Amino acid sequence: MRIGGVPAPWEPGGTTTRQMERHSQGLRISQAVNVGHVEDSGYSANDHEFIPIPELDVRLAAGKLGIENYQETEIGQILLRRSFLESFKRPIKRMRICYGNGPSMEPVIRHRNPMLVDVHPVSLDEVQPRFVYAINRGGKMIVKCLERWKDGRWMAISTNPDPDHHPFPLATDDGGEVRIIGTVLWSPYDLRNGVDERLLQGWHQASGW
Repeated sequence: MRIGGVPAPWEPGGTTTRQMERHSQGLRISQAVNVGHVEDSGYSANDHEFIPIPELDVRLAAGKLGIENYQETEIGQILLRRSFLESFKRPIKRMRICYGNGPSMEPVIRHRNPMLVDVHPVSLDEVQPRFVYAINRGGKMIVKCLERWKDGRWMAISTNPDPDHHPFPLATDDGGEVRIIGTVLWSPYDLRNGVDERLLQGWHQASGW
C-alpha cells in the first residue's frame, strides 16, 4: 500500500514502513506545554520562585523543662519554595524557622529538627485538637499538643509514648505567664492538620480522658 506524499521504498529517499517505525522509536518529543507539572500537586518544575524565611536562634524544647530563651534573634534566612509556603494558607510574613530540642515529641519532631512555625498568638479558645503549638511557659519555650481534660485543666501532651514524657498541666506551679506564641506547620512532617490521633491515644486511655 502506498502512503500519499511518501516515496516508495524502491524510489530515491524511500523507506519501508519497518524502517520508519524503527527510526521513530528513537525519538519521542513531548508536546506538553508545562513539562514536569502535576495537576493540583502544588509543585512544578516551572516553579523556581523561592522566598527567604527568617531563621531564629530559638530552640523549642520537646520536653517539660523547656529551654530558656532570653534572645530570639534572627541568625539567617532559609529559602523555601513559594508554592510550598502558600500551600499552608497562612500569611508567609508570619512564618519562621526554629529548631526542636529533645525527644518528647518524637516521631513527629526529632531532636534538632527544623520546624516551620506560624508565629501568631493563639488563645485557648482557638486551640485545635492534635495541632502542635509553640508555647512560652513561664519564660521557657516548649512545643506540645494541647488538650482540655475532664477536670477542666489544660494539659501539654507529648507524642512520645515513653512514661518519662507524660502529660503535664499547661499552667505553671508558680502562676507564671503562659502564652501560645505560634503553630508548628511542618517539622519536616506536614502538621498543618495536626498529628495522627493514634499518637495521643495512649495518654487518653491512661488518663481516662
